[in-house]
Amino acid sequence: MTNPKPKRWRTAIKARENQLLTLAKEALQEKKERRVIHFLDYIDQDVAA
Repeated sequence: MTNPKPKRWRTAIKARENQLLTLAKEALQEKKERRVIHFLDYIDQDVAA
C-alpha cells in the first residue's frame, strides 16, 4: 500500500504551476492590450491636434 500523500502533493504543485502560468499569460495579454490602447490614445491626440 503506497502513501497517497505524495500524489496529492504533486497534483497540488501541478495545479499551482498551471495557475501561475495562467496568471502570467493574462498579465502579458493585458500588457499588449494596454499598449494598443496607449497607441490609440496617441492617434487620438494627433487627430485632436
